Amino acid sequence: MRHAVAEEAARIMREQGVDDYLLAKRKAADRLGVTDASILPRNTEIEAALFAREARIRQEEMSNTASAPFWRRFGPALPLLVFASLAGLFWFALHTGDPSKLPSALVGKEVPDFTLPPVDGLLDKGAPMQGFSASDLKTGAPTVVNVFASWCVPCHEEHHVLMQLATQPGIRLYGINYKDDPASARRFLGRFGNPFARVGADASGRVAIDWGVYGVPETYVIGGDGKIAYRHVGPLTEEVVKQKLLPLLQAPSSGASN
Repeated sequence: MRHAVAEEAARIMREQGVDDYLLAKRKAADRLGVTDASILPRNTEIEAALFAREARIRQEEMSNTASAPFWRRFGPALPLLVFASLAGLFWFALHTGDPSKLPSALVGKEVPDFTLPPVDGLLDKGAPMQGFSASDLKTGAPTVVNVFASWCVPCHEEHHVLMQLATQPGIRLYGINYKDDPASARRFLGRFGNPFARVGADASGRVAIDWGVYGVPETYVIGGDGKIAYRHVGPLTEEVVKQKLLPLLQAPSSGASN
């Protein structure tokens, strides 16, 4: 029964946008007819149920896409997919296959034009946290942009690195919340901390596609001129921050690096 209450509380939080764990527990208990408070789940159990629910939703989305006729899924983009596949195979044949070193055609070029709204309900010191646009990355100072999602396991793994990075003097860190549920994103940042000065919601994934994102997490260093200076695929590590990000962020001007 404890597990059932956790599952129901996770469903309520996901579908009704409830952020309060205690309220979700009470609603779940009422719905299931549970009166014994001693068997109510801990917050961590509900969090685990939420994570599992998000994973199932993503898996179902992928299954639905996979079950569609090939021409409907890939017909319009088939030439691009073929080119991308060949380019990937060529590159991996020449290199080690380390996904963190996947190339980006946009490194050295300006970020694509975009405008991202804020994550619904996300607060910063009691005030709504702003989204951002391409123009916000052309202010003369470099910016680190991290693409993340609450349902992404490697995003959980790297989050402490982002929290540490945010404490560095003069570091400006923005987040792109990729194909996420706003309530789940709020809980994720509420639980683990919010290292971002701004967070834009890319609910459709369109901006990530324009940026050439392979999958979350990915991290970019954007020069003060709005050009992509560096791209890292996969979870950040303290070593990557020290050897790659900080030299670019502390340099007088950010040069392109891949």
